[in-house]
Amino acid sequence: MNLPDVETDHIAMFDGAEIKRWPDPEPLPATGQALLSRFLVLPPETLAPVARHVYAYYRDTMELLDGDGWPDHPLPQIEKAEAIWPHVTPLAISLQEGSHTDEAWYVSVEANVPWEAEHGLQMVWRDGTEIVKVGRVDGHVTNADAYDDDNLANVVHKAMIEKWTTLRDV
Repeated sequence: MNLPDVETDHIAMFDGAEIKRWPDPEPLPATGQALLSRFLVLPPETLAPVARHVYAYYRDTMELLDGDGWPDHPLPQIEKAEAIWPHVTPLAISLQEGSHTDEAWYVSVEANVPWEAEHGLQMVWRDGTEIVKVGRVDGHVTNADAYDDDNLANVVHKAMIEKWTTLRDV
């Protein structure tokens, strides 16, 4: 995934990696700017509860590909959720306000991953604290939104192979 030349920030949870900020159509209100500022300084430990969801996305994709990848693009063999992060390269961050029925703000981080080079990885946090969506980049902030199905409100990773679907910690 290549991104246009836009403003950059550094994201502490990924060891201070540089990340591009998608331009907002309008300036962020103070609430949104404060949330983004707090999110950008969260420590790497913040990713610990997210690892199982990203790992499920990896396993789901690998199983669909029979674990092989392509001759010119071998895929990593990752044995456990905690080992997923060296394979995730953050690229862009954006902030989106919830709909008229949802007053939350959603922080979306897009990343490159070797097992899904075309669609990448999208991780979304509600109010910058609770992981609510992990999967291919599709621009939606929840799976309920992506599939227009309120029954998916607690689904974090909506897998193609059902056993890899993950739910929010509630």
